[in-house]
Amino acid sequence: MTKVQYIPWSPRVIMTSRKFRLPVQTNGACPKLETGEFQIIDHRWSERDQAFFSYLKSPMESGDCTIIVQVEDQSEQVSVQVCHLDQLRNPHEYNGVYWPRRWPVGQPWHSTKTRQTLQDLPISTPN
Repeated sequence: MTKVQYIPWSPRVIMTSRKFRLPVQTNGACPKLETGEFQIIDHRWSERDQAFFSYLKSPMESGDCTIIVQVEDQSEQVSVQVCHLDQLRNPHEYNGVYWPRRWPVGQPWHSTKTRQTLQDLPISTPN
């Protein structure tokens, strides 16, 4: 019996209309994908990684989506949150980390530029 071993990586959050690669490691047959609103672009076998790579495109609308991978009678699923750019820019906390990442993390922003790049921004002195 062929078994889905695992999906070693998948995006937790992705922007609308973005392409990504989903690896699926099996010990045999090509997996069948139920991608919901994701568009399947292509797929291939990687001998080096011992995985099938499916190339997908995220939908134009935001929301929570599920991708189900099935090989014979075994299946595994991953959830992916699809967001518009404005949604990704909203600050939020995940696993104790603030997103989107800003440097220094958790501190107020201040410019570190040493020369002027835009005419309407004042030049700041470096610390």
